[in-house]
Amino acid sequence: MEEDDDSDDSLDYDAHEKIYSAQLKQQQEAKLAKQQEAKEVHEDDIIELTEHQEDMFRKGMNVVFANWSVIRLIIENEACGHDTKEVVEDFRDRLASWLVDEGLLGLTPQDVQEYMSEVFAEDLGVDVEDGSVTEVAKMLLDMLTKCHLNDFVFIENLLKDQEEKEKAHAAYAAQKKQENAKLEQFLDKYVPAQDKKQAKKQQAKIAQMQNLMLSDDEDEKEDDNDQMEGASDDDEEKSGSGKAAKGWSTVQKKKK
Repeated sequence: MEEDDDSDDSLDYDAHEKIYSAQLKQQQEAKLAKQQEAKEVHEDDIIELTEHQEDMFRKGMNVVFANWSVIRLIIENEACGHDTKEVVEDFRDRLASWLVDEGLLGLTPQDVQEYMSEVFAEDLGVDVEDGSVTEVAKMLLDMLTKCHLNDFVFIENLLKDQEEKEKAHAAYAAQKKQENAKLEQFLDKYVPAQDKKQAKKQQAKIAQMQNLMLSDDEDEKEDDNDQMEGASDDDEEKSGSGKAAKGWSTVQKKKK
């Protein structure tokens, strides 16, 4: 009798194993079929930007990065060495390509924010704590959508403002160059060599202070514009979700 019981148990085990294997195979086949279906739907729903739309998006994104104070600080302080500028430009171009390829297929601001935060931490070695990463992520996706709809007004305004800013900087640089040339002529003609060296040091300090004052003026103008344009977002700013007028420069080197 015991031998019969053992035989029955063995048969039951084999039967259960076959049923389990069949169910597992069925689940795997269903999963593969679902993945294939999703892939086909994805391929059918691919949305591509035209060459002009992509070009405008990349131009707008370049301006955003050029005026993002976090990026400027990272480059000025060479956060990841002498090639920091090249690393930042590579990051910007890779992000642009990813957004062009995938941005219209369901990417969320959180997806973009997480990607950028990861690059900041791992490639550039900094933690950005001012909330601007989230803000820029939303802006880039909004720009991408507008480009797809052939709405280039926002980007055209960005490009226009950038052009005016570059002209102002060029005019200021030309003026300073002319002033320095006149100073050199004056020093060469009237000032002894020893005093000339001291005068040049003093002039360098004055020029540095003037540059800082120019930079502060531009920051104040940007803050005034932000306050005018974002007056309706006061509640969001108070809660921490809105744009901080002077919060775009909070960057810390990542602790190792």
